[in-house]
Amino acid sequence: MRLKNVLIVVKNMEQSKKFYHDLFGLDVIVDNDGNTILTEGLVLQEKSIWKKFLGREVIHENNSCELYFEERNIEAFAQKLDAYTPPVQYVNRLMTHSWGQKVIRFYDPDGNLIEVGTPMEADLSGDMLSDTPSNISSGEPHSIDTVVFDIGMVLKGWHPQLENFFGREAAAIVEDAIWGRGYWEEMDRGIVDEEVLMNLMAAAAPEYEQQIRYILDHLELISERYDYAIPWVKELKEAGFHVYYLSNYSRRLREKVPQTIDFLPYMDGGVFSCDVKLMKPDQKIYQLLCEKYNLTPECCLFIDDRQENVDAAVQFGMQAVRFEGYEKSYAGIMERLGF
Repeated sequence: MRLKNVLIVVKNMEQSKKFYHDLFGLDVIVDNDGNTILTEGLVLQEKSIWKKFLGREVIHENNSCELYFEERNIEAFAQKLDAYTPPVQYVNRLMTHSWGQKVIRFYDPDGNLIEVGTPMEADLSGDMLSDTPSNISSGEPHSIDTVVFDIGMVLKGWHPQLENFFGREAAAIVEDAIWGRGYWEEMDRGIVDEEVLMNLMAAAAPEYEQQIRYILDHLELISERYDYAIPWVKELKEAGFHVYYLSNYSRRLREKVPQTIDFLPYMDGGVFSCDVKLMKPDQKIYQLLCEKYNLTPECCLFIDDRQENVDAAVQFGMQAVRFEGYEKSYAGIMERLGF
């Protein structure tokens, strides 16, 4: 069993969506007539519907629970909050607890209690002690002892040539419904139920629902493991390197086509986004990998085909290289590793 979402009751859905977007950057993932799912898994439920479900009154400002957010630059957030229109109702303005954490507490437009605080690892000045690596490179070289692979388009490939199955026009519509509207990425994130997201894909092109569901049920048709994947991992392991994976990846893909990730047993471990509800290029997922396996970021070489993920790895403290295909990138990567 695992916690999926947190639901709060709101009277004005549009006002609440704006509030959580403007102040916290939460975007709408699913919007279903009075029930809206935001990024980070927060669910907004219209009061009239919730009251009907429960058969009981909804009590606002009951102070029995809160939504808790963390913000490094809390002084800037406090200014943003002061300037917000309509004005928020404070429980306490910016204050500092005896243990050094700075917090603000206030209500959302519907009386749901919110707390924003500096991260618990922060010191009295608000500077982070553990959100960034403690031994950030100061310019001197570090010996690489660990290789961290992305999976998609590095160790396995996609060949969504759907026109081979449905014809050009239908293929374009099906491809847009599955990959063009952000639903596939939300499957990778692992917050929203996959059945909900697949239903949304089907609803995006109802006349092609059968084709959409066929592809989702037969992902082996468009996904394959590269022939070099296992030999490359073995080569690195035999040379004494630790090898891990860090991938934006959905449960459905993992379960439907396990044969395309049959290199995993040769690795030392890794992190799938769907399991931790974090996605690259969020630096928290890089930190999570390093903390889980006690890795030193500066001694890791991260390999990914997307530049934004490479940049995030470098900002976190890893060494990193953009993968541009095996024939183009393999030799340079191995030279960097001392081969």
